[in-house]
Amino acid sequence: ISSAASDVYKRQGFEVRDHVLELVMNLEGSRQGAYLWFCKNKWAWNKCNMYADCLIESNLYTHETLPFIAAVFADDVGTGFDSQFRVDYLNMRKEYGKLIKIDSPGPDVTVPITDFTGTEWNRNRAAKTIQVTQRKYKAKLGLRYKGKFTLNDMPFPASKAKREAFENMPMGTEESMMDRGVYLEGLGSIGWPATMTAPEVAYTYSRLGSHSMYPLEQPHYEAVLHAIGYLVNTPDVGPVYGGKLKIPLGLEEFPPNFHETRGLYASTDSSWGKQPRPHGGHCTMRTNAVLGWSSRQLKFVCDSTCYAETAQGSRATKEVMFFKQALIAVKRPAMGPIPVLGDNSAMHQLVTTRRAPRS
Repeated sequence: ISSAASDVYKRQGFEVRDHVLELVMNLEGSRQGAYLWFCKNKWAWNKCNMYADCLIESNLYTHETLPFIAAVFADDVGTGFDSQFRVDYLNMRKEYGKLIKIDSPGPDVTVPITDFTGTEWNRNRAAKTIQVTQRKYKAKLGLRYKGKFTLNDMPFPASKAKREAFENMPMGTEESMMDRGVYLEGLGSIGWPATMTAPEVAYTYSRLGSHSMYPLEQPHYEAVLHAIGYLVNTPDVGPVYGGKLKIPLGLEEFPPNFHETRGLYASTDSSWGKQPRPHGGHCTMRTNAVLGWSSRQLKFVCDSTCYAETAQGSRATKEVMFFKQALIAVKRPAMGPIPVLGDNSAMHQLVTTRRAPRS
């Protein structure tokens, strides 16, 4: 119901007979809410000379002249700045606060970026490295599921027989499934570290996610608790960035431009022959540690290992291009071609052989 193009009225969950409510601001969760918020936030950042010039990441802002970076996640913002420009940063934040209401402990107070990411950053200045962990989260996870798990050294059973059983877990049914809410809560608890600091759990998380419709107490929820036991048992495990660059596994020497790109490359692999839609995975590396990773089932049936490997290699290449563009946006461009490493010769031949154009 609208009397003018700019007027919006809505019925609420409660009802006053013959009345509706006029909206004076957009409702959170409505279809246009997120779009309008990001438009307003972009306007505010631009007023502060912060621009999102990255073609593939519209929520990564850099300052026009000063060394400031801002990452926006929903209505949270994490910023990074050179310490010698702290006063300039605080002045910019003050101007931003006039346009967007922000929750700040004080005009001259900044909080660690870990409050934004939910991780711990451990710097080793002698080795010139930074390790990212989730000790606090894993400790809370252990308390939440206390008595329900065992401490494990792997996110899934290590033996070949148990690994194959994990890969071929039966599907549940509506009649046999457990409480879906309990299962999804447990699955979600391993999803956060699987996407933040524990790429080795990504495969387990992906596999168990395919059983979310009709989860079983055994083996599905049992496997979730196994992964939780692994996370609780490895509080200090996390990617370590920095240090002297290492030659990528499988190569005998550094690829061209490797040091100029600070070791940016991707590794990719896929299974084939065990299931109609094989599982594939890749990781993108920089400064000796993983930047991004994926472990997912392919969306189509592959009729050869070359098909499966090439499909997964395409995913890896897309992620490499994403990071390459993001590095340009933060003024750390990666120069030259970026290696994408795989172990399938047929894929290599397919993507490197030049074919004559069809007449």
